[in-house]
Amino acid sequence: PYRDLAAAPALIALAAHFFLPEEKLNGIKWLGVGLALLGSIFLALLGESGLADIDRVNPLGPLMITLGLLSDAANTIYVRLRMRDMDSYHVTGIRLITGAVLVSLVAILFTTPELSGITGRGYFSLLYAPLST
Repeated sequence: PYRDLAAAPALIALAAHFFLPEEKLNGIKWLGVGLALLGSIFLALLGESGLADIDRVNPLGPLMITLGLLSDAANTIYVRLRMRDMDSYHVTGIRLITGAVLVSLVAILFTTPELSGITGRGYFSLLYAPLST
């Protein structure tokens, strides 16, 4: 599934070309987008999952990643089109909070919580990470 993430910048550049008049792709940019997408396709054809010691990947994973990438590309274009006069910190904060809520809901719906494997250091990291950024 992590191979799909390599396509994110290319998808955003491609969407920007069609929806943002000032972001047209020139020859070099088209080449870069093409190479990025070919790299993602190449990794997919090799069967790379990006995960160690896992032979089979649940098909829901790549599907959710792809939907997330398309959603992020659409959101990036929407923000560029409609929110230029807004404070970028507020827009980013709203995006992050909304994403955290949606990802939490998806995790609750599609997984069984297994908290027994989390150590004290793990809980500390979860609490400290937001404070350190």
